[in-house]
Amino acid sequence: MGKAYAATGQGSAGTNKTMLGVTASASVRPRVFYLAAGSGGAPADQAGIFEVKRYTAAGTATSVTPQALDSAEVAAVAPAGENHSAEPTYTAGSELIAFGMNQRDKVQWWAYNDEAKIVLPATAASGLGFKSLSHSAPPTVDATFHWNE
Repeated sequence: MGKAYAATGQGSAGTNKTMLGVTASASVRPRVFYLAAGSGGAPADQAGIFEVKRYTAAGTATSVTPQALDSAEVAAVAPAGENHSAEPTYTAGSELIAFGMNQRDKVQWWAYNDEAKIVLPATAASGLGFKSLSHSAPPTVDATFHWNE
């Protein structure tokens, strides 16, 4: 099963903006089993379209330190980043989860068993991003990934 980690990210959800990413390496294949997203700030009552998809280059983001779900575990190998200033290079047609969300709503997704986890390749710079596609106005969105290594 592996050790479990969490990372949270936040960003202003403009068009084609990544709020959170987790990146694999040649030595680790993160297996994402949980996703949560929501918004609570102004402007109120806006709607957006989001995707979770694979990337082959991580882009530029503010570093986020993954937290072990068991505080006795070692540090995560896979890095995470939030509020990307340079977007990751997304793989065409790699959407794994897509949904619309009102700002007053939240979304949660769980892998229903081990085979349903989103598994990243053991390839440097490959990863998984939580991205907004479009919005009626750009709210601030919080996102969370949980994964095993």
